[in-house]
Amino acid sequence: MFDELEKCSSFRESKKFGYRSSRSGGTRPYCPICHQDFYDRQVLKRHMDRHNRRRQTFQCDVCSKTFLYAAGLYRHRKQHGGAPVFQCPLCQKTFVYSLSLTSHLKNNHSLY
Repeated sequence: MFDELEKCSSFRESKKFGYRSSRSGGTRPYCPICHQDFYDRQVLKRHMDRHNRRRQTFQCDVCSKTFLYAAGLYRHRKQHGGAPVFQCPLCQKTFVYSLSLTSHLKNNHSLY
């Protein structure tokens, strides 16, 4: 019977990553290294990349900060040389991202 379980992909995944009971009565995958819970295996697999030291990283050529994903470096790089397109209507400070402007308005001008 154990041989049949070994062939089952969900059983192999549960041995590889581990699953925990959740409050809803189901099970959730968790990281075997740091024991953090995740809602699905895809998010856990992406998280496991953080523990893999051999994985390729992407480094900012301006400040040398490294990123696991090219998309992270791309977003970061805009902060160094991206043309600010969002401006605070109250203090005229400019931002590259709309979310940064929203956060600024909330934290500095008590809006939102």
